[in-house]
Amino acid sequence: MGCGGSSGGSDHNDLGQPYQFGGAVQKGPLQPGSVVTAYELNQDLEKTDTSYTTQIEDYEGNYNMNERFNTPYVELVAQGYYFNELTGKNDEQMRMSA
Repeated sequence: MGCGGSSGGSDHNDLGQPYQFGGAVQKGPLQPGSVVTAYELNQDLEKTDTSYTTQIEDYEGNYNMNERFNTPYVELVAQGYYFNELTGKNDEQMRMSA
């Protein structure tokens, strides 16, 4: 799982620094509609009460997120079905985090 980003953002709330990031989630890759959640972490890298969710957009595992966070630290978690290259099926689920 990977991401890249910038400090542009949306106006979901007036607190925190805006961050825009996106990337690709791959292990086959994850299929469109799979869920990517960004959990805000505090300075001790513990989850806060803030999280945002988006979905995988295409068969390459791409996603985009444009939200405001109060810290520069996030944990990304992606969960959903992936294409199994050995069986040729999408019937297996997995969870990945970074």
